[in-house]
Amino acid sequence: MHVPIQHIIGTVALIGLTITIVLSYQIITDFLQSDLRHQQLQQVAENVAINLVEIGNLANFGNSANGTMTRTLDLPVDLAGNAYMVGIVNDTSQGICYINASLVTNSHISAMSIIPLQANQSQIVLKTSETGTLAGNQVITYGSTIYGGAGSTVVWAWKGSGTTWAGIGRLNGGG
Repeated sequence: MHVPIQHIIGTVALIGLTITIVLSYQIITDFLQSDLRHQQLQQVAENVAINLVEIGNLANFGNSANGTMTRTLDLPVDLAGNAYMVGIVNDTSQGICYINASLVTNSHISAMSIIPLQANQSQIVLKTSETGTLAGNQVITYGSTIYGGAGSTVVWAWKGSGTTWAGIGRLNGGG
């Protein structure tokens, strides 16, 4: 059986072209999915940041001391099947605090939103490093990081004498 060399070269070129098209399609769709996840994470980070500032300001300017205020956040449980986490970060080197939202399985896909608080002009202190619980009318488990929007995700603020503490956490129920 005689097969001309042109047929072999043509077949190899078609196979190579098919592989190139499939890989290009995969790269483009991965990029678009990453960009979409980044935009979703950006919305989550901005939502948490603005609600944190609002609840902190409400508690700070309120009249009652030793009172806890909360606001329940309506965050998605996951982002198209991808688990994500939201954290408060205190970047002391730059003098800013921000909300960082990232995918749990791929931390390279993340977004941040600066919390618009001036540390020297505000009496609001953000809980960025420790974990604990607040008890009162509501029991809140707080920490510097929460995972997804499952459960009652809240931003909270507690006003003491002269200082208002604020953070993110989960509402556990009545206390």
